[in-house]
Amino acid sequence: MAKKVKKGVVLLTTKKAGTDTSESELSKDEAIYSNVENMPLFNGKIAEEGFREYIAKNVTYPAIAQENGINGSVWIQFIIDEDGTLSQAKILRGVDPLLDAEALRAARSSPKWTPGKHSGKPVKVSYTIPLRFRIVYGNNQAASSSDKVELEDTHVLEEVVIVAFGVEKKTTVENEDNRNDEGNSETP
Repeated sequence: MAKKVKKGVVLLTTKKAGTDTSESELSKDEAIYSNVENMPLFNGKIAEEGFREYIAKNVTYPAIAQENGINGSVWIQFIIDEDGTLSQAKILRGVDPLLDAEALRAARSSPKWTPGKHSGKPVKVSYTIPLRFRIVYGNNQAASSSDKVELEDTHVLEEVVIVAFGVEKKTTVENEDNRNDEGNSETP
């Protein structure tokens, strides 16, 4: 459940199964924000710059996925806790188990952030980031997909593109006559 509060801040709340707790009774540990007065910082930079750079440097296109021509966008959602730890990383929309696992691995390996603050106090902030895995063959790029995900109550970062350069597989069919001629020393 989301509730818009003053200054454009959106408060996300969670509720444990079997409880009937009003929003005013929620503990601060359960409140997750998508936008706060002071957004979390990654290595001293806003997430749109710092975390995107980190992901771009730390994601490796899985070789098997590259060899099999697997492309697409993996959407990851995570929380930056009050202490700056990246937690609760999960796949919102996956492509392939290999790409999904690599995207999660890179996000979970993140060093601590500077936590976001609301009313001067550190709070949990939700982020979503799409990672597009794309294979480029020579001058031809893999077709881009328009796999937008409709999201509410999270801060969505710009897409990070992970590019791999592929080698086009060429199949050759030998002419049966040529194979027979090579092994045959007789002249017709």
